[in-house]
Amino acid sequence: MKRIFFTLASARSGTLFLKSVFQNNVPDCDCRHEPFFDWGNPTLFGPAIYDASAGRYDLIKKRLEKKLRYIEKLPGNVYLESSHAFLKSIYVSAVDVFPQLELIHVIRDPLKVARSEAYRED
Repeated sequence: MKRIFFTLASARSGTLFLKSVFQNNVPDCDCRHEPFFDWGNPTLFGPAIYDASAGRYDLIKKRLEKKLRYIEKLPGNVYLESSHAFLKSIYVSAVDVFPQLELIHVIRDPLKVARSEAYRED
């Protein structure tokens, strides 16, 4: 059975770094960071966030079922999706679709997160 990981994180907390750690150290791992243009892999931003806040859990579940079909087709035995979207969108239905879901809680000093956000364009 494929191990599936998502992150619990705020923006600018190190999710891209975590993806790199997995990519370079976990054999047979398919890693994604905030997938937007990954054909067949639904994004968890935008409409997903709106659907969660509007209580449209059926739409979230459909999106996650599509994501699961995508993940199952990948060759690796481990899937990591690192982003801050989980807490904003799919938390409402994730366990229904991914019963063996594993979560990684990424924590970074809030002042460093704020500084990183303020200077992210530099």
